[in-house]
Amino acid sequence: MTGVAPDAIEWLLKGESQSNHAGTPIRSDSFGRLWDALGRYRTGKISTLDVRHAIAESPWVLTNWTDSLLEAAQCPVTGTEYVYIPIADREQSDHSDSDSSATNVEPQICTSPRVQWANNEASLVVRFDETFLGMLNDDCFFVSVDDATCDVLRRQPDGSYSNNAGDMLIGLPPNREEVIISICDDKGKGVAVQMLPLFASDEDFQAYGKNGTNVSLRQLSQQSGYTLRLPAGTKVGPDQNFELRVTKGDTLWVQLKPGWSNEAKVRLPDDTFDILLKNTHVTNEEDWTDAVCEQASTHEKDGARFQLSFSAPSDVSILDVKVCGETVAFYEVSNGSYRTAIMSMSSLRHDGKGTMRIVAERDKCRVIHRDFQARREGIIVFQRGAWKQHLARQPLDGTRLSRAPIVIRPGETHRPEGWTLLEGSSKTTFRADKPYRLSTLGCRGWPLYVTDHLYNRPAGSEPQQLCSGVVDHGIIQDGVQRPGSRLVVLELLDELDCSADHHVVLWTRSGRLVNVASELIQVTENLWTIDPDVTGIEYEDLVVVAAIAFRGTRLGTWWTEDWWRPVTHVRDSASATEVAACLRWFHLPLMQHPRELRSCASVFGEAFFREWCLSSTGGPTSHAEHRKTDQFLASDLLCQDEDEINWYP
Repeated sequence: MTGVAPDAIEWLLKGESQSNHAGTPIRSDSFGRLWDALGRYRTGKISTLDVRHAIAESPWVLTNWTDSLLEAAQCPVTGTEYVYIPIADREQSDHSDSDSSATNVEPQICTSPRVQWANNEASLVVRFDETFLGMLNDDCFFVSVDDATCDVLRRQPDGSYSNNAGDMLIGLPPNREEVIISICDDKGKGVAVQMLPLFASDEDFQAYGKNGTNVSLRQLSQQSGYTLRLPAGTKVGPDQNFELRVTKGDTLWVQLKPGWSNEAKVRLPDDTFDILLKNTHVTNEEDWTDAVCEQASTHEKDGARFQLSFSAPSDVSILDVKVCGETVAFYEVSNGSYRTAIMSMSSLRHDGKGTMRIVAERDKCRVIHRDFQARREGIIVFQRGAWKQHLARQPLDGTRLSRAPIVIRPGETHRPEGWTLLEGSSKTTFRADKPYRLSTLGCRGWPLYVTDHLYNRPAGSEPQQLCSGVVDHGIIQDGVQRPGSRLVVLELLDELDCSADHHVVLWTRSGRLVNVASELIQVTENLWTIDPDVTGIEYEDLVVVAAIAFRGTRLGTWWTEDWWRPVTHVRDSASATEVAACLRWFHLPLMQHPRELRSCASVFGEAFFREWCLSSTGGPTSHAEHRKTDQFLASDLLCQDEDEINWYP
């Protein structure tokens, strides 16, 4: 770094100078986090967006230095180059309690949620964070809430961003405990994600203050007015305490007047009793409620389902049980012992935590909230508003992993090195039990394993398989070639306008490669349909691979189980070069059929090596753009023996 004393960086990283002031601790953890982010960016371990976020939060640089720092981090260095020192390998200073993984923290996409009223209708919204918008540098980004695309950010001539409505607000579903907001680039790849809690799980309904922010029901003041969010069908009264009432979907929005009386109350659907707003802060008012479900016991069923059991005094009647907001059936096993019906793990949080709402009656009804925790292991993926268990025998899609957080819960370990993900020869350390995006996987079909014994593994501690293979379909969710008509129908994750620069590339069983122009593509919402007949493909030659591209850049790929068939038609070096380029550009799951590919690559090794490890141009279209060379791509495929079960380190 020009103008910086060489020893200064070492002192700031290691913590003690070797000068006349030896012994004086001068290490800076904030400088260490900045240095760590730049080093990870240089080695390709974090994205440009992530390193821009780290630079923006660092007190060591000015905002207008950002581009120069990024350019310097990527430039080759002549002479002595400082060694990149990961933060995890350095000790934290005694006076710092900062998290060593700060550079891996996702940027905050939006501000806190709030309720706003417009035209006598209420909605729950968040505003895009200005700091986050300042870190974006592409022309277009797609915004999703949970799994549904809801908005588009487009860069304006002045460099700022605007959404479709121009208000820079994101509408949220009001009935979720938490939502996932994700930002994807125009290739469908996730660039940022934020888990946004909306309200506390132990409250039956929500209150929002004058400024629209959430207020705990235990802190309601009779001098203030509030907006209440209630389930549709809720009854409120007396009328003089309430103003506007609006039902929208399964939500009832009610305005509670300032100066509301002691009698203001609500009755939730399915309840047979009223809840006084003045007493919402009173919990366990009577001693007998303490003995109801003192501790809920969980019983796991096949890793994907669970059951709860609890007890209550014999003179207490259990009238209703809800788990994570949903009513569940229950029955009395014996006097005072109860058990619920079997439920799906997807109703719980990623850590297995949940909340029971029990309506119990002795002399009068009481609502009792109890927390519990079930055991969850493996990969938990956020899909359609729920944390769902991923089965180890199924593949994972890399693009979807980049768009939504996952949690890996391998179990417990007491080893200091923690957990490591294994994908082929690639090794990635991670923090277990924490939600984050997996955006650096190779996605070539290798199974994903996790281990806490990366080296010197003792007998009986084999790596745990998390999925059958990591693949990458990009923006394509599914596809099919219909029998008879032979129409190829591609279902996209999001709707995408088909411009003149979009095209579809087809690969057939015989190895024929066909580029389909945009005018031959029929688009209906998120379905793209291509008729192979108009391209001259023979009737018997089925399409085994189809990819959507933009100016030669692959956006997504669909393939059949026979995607490897074109490999069997390689006869010379020229056809081997084309096949090798297609395998790479389509981003096909090579390890699903390693034997066939290895046989071809062993004969035409030069062509495969040139296309996989040296080439930066070429591919199935004249403007094809390859991904960055994967140093493990050729070596894993050519050297591993799929019949050897312990091929991993």
